[in-house]
Amino acid sequence: MPEIFECEQCGSTSFEELNTNQIKCSYCGTIYKKHSGEPAVVIGKGANVVVGKKGNVEIKGGLEIQSGANFDVQGQVVVNDRKKKKGGE
Repeated sequence: MPEIFECEQCGSTSFEELNTNQIKCSYCGTIYKKHSGEPAVVIGKGANVVVGKKGNVEIKGGLEIQSGANFDVQGQVVVNDRKKKKGGE
């Protein structure tokens, strides 16, 4: 079954390829970066990242926390890895 992507702005499933890294919704014109499979955010060894109590962070495209990094979350962090939807689901 072919994979179907859905526009986050309008819900359309019709896209045109702009180049090797971008697609554009044929209905509303929203441009998306193609997901390479690599995490969008990498917190490297030795990094010290703190999300405070009032923090509200959304990471689109995945997150990698390397060994030796400090990632302290007191608020909210949502990771949206944008997995593809299958037709009919």
